Amino acid sequence: MQRDPGAASLILLAAALLAGVLVLSDHALSNSHRSTLGTESEKLLAVSD
Repeated sequence: MQRDPGAASLILLAAALLAGVLVLSDHALSNSHRSTLGTESEKLLAVSD
């Protein structure tokens, strides 16, 4: 099945936006108070680096 290049770039754009939102919300959480969600995502980020 042939893939539509427009659809692929749209998926990449959506993934990038989602990642940006997650990072922004993570920064907001860790700045306001140390939550378990913030520390969990920091661990995930450290592993991905």
